[in-house]
Amino acid sequence: MHDPVTGWFNRKGFLQYLGKMTLPDQADRTHVVCMIEFDQFRMIVNACGEDAAEKLTRSLAGEIGTHIDPDTVPASFRDDTFMLVLPNCDRIEGYSILDRLLDRVKDYSFQFGPH
Repeated sequence: MHDPVTGWFNRKGFLQYLGKMTLPDQADRTHVVCMIEFDQFRMIVNACGEDAAEKLTRSLAGEIGTHIDPDTVPASFRDDTFMLVLPNCDRIEGYSILDRLLDRVKDYSFQFGPH
C-alpha cells in the first residue's frame, strides 16, 4: 500500500492509516490532515509525458520530505496531490507548519530534458 514513485503511502494505505486514527485510543488526540495539490500538473504530463511527470512527482516528494518532521505521515494521494498527517498537532500549529512548508517549495524548479 505504498506508492512506487514516492515510497509514501498510496491512497488506499493513507485512508487505512486515517481509519486507525479514529480508534478509541486516539480520542483525546488532535491531528491535522493537509492536502497539497500541484497546479498545472496535467499540463506537464501532456507536454512532457509520463516519464517527466513521474520524475517531477519523485523530485517534489523528495523536496517535501526534507522539510517535514519525522512523525509526519506523507502520502501520494493522486498524480497531482500529496496528503500529510501531522499527528498530535492542533489546527493553528498545523497552519503554521503547512505555511512554512509551502513557502519552502512554492518556487520549486524542475527541468526535464529540453523542456
